[in-house]
Amino acid sequence: MFTSLHLLDYYFPKFIKRKKKLITVNFASFILETGKSIARKRKRRFHGNRFSKNAQAADENNLEQTPTASTSKLASTLSSSDEVDNPLSGHRIFDISILSSVFSELFCPNCCADNIILCENQRYGLCSFYTLKCKSCDFAKTFASSKRTGKCPEVNTGFVYGMRQIGKGFQAAYKLCSTMNLPTLSKTAYVCHEQKLLNVVQNVAENSMIQAENAIFEKKTRM
Repeated sequence: MFTSLHLLDYYFPKFIKRKKKLITVNFASFILETGKSIARKRKRRFHGNRFSKNAQAADENNLEQTPTASTSKLASTLSSSDEVDNPLSGHRIFDISILSSVFSELFCPNCCADNIILCENQRYGLCSFYTLKCKSCDFAKTFASSKRTGKCPEVNTGFVYGMRQIGKGFQAAYKLCSTMNLPTLSKTAYVCHEQKLLNVVQNVAENSMIQAENAIFEKKTRM
């Protein structure tokens, strides 16, 4: 197939030669210009600026602060171990059969035999006195279920004081202990604890009133 350039070359050979030169020159210049434009259009890679670097540093800090699964598990283990290390305090209500079965699983510190039994020697109100004995040797360890303030177990004093706080007396305390299958204080012991509490409350009330009177007197003298 003949193109327009072939026809021009056939009819106007001199003209076409000049045209060819112009075309070649224009084409070369076009290539040079397009090459320059392409080179100009090439953009350098973005390596970050101060804002992007600050954001990246913040993200890294957040990643460092975010705890992993292993870290959280280790923290929970440490916290649980700390809770176990904390000493226990206060009063608890135990079924004596469960407590006896637990002690029966222990070994004797003298003969290392699993023949430990729990015996209740004495009872005073809600406080009981127990003895751990070994059937295989003469090992024996006596302890009480409550601390003592003087000669009185703290659990009995606290129980009577709690009943007085809610406005109840011996009959209500007896019904409560009977319902819960707990040992009860005798009426004589209950009244004795009430009298001791009354004396303590009177002393505390008198001391607090004296302190209040002294504070008012000091304020008046300063004025």
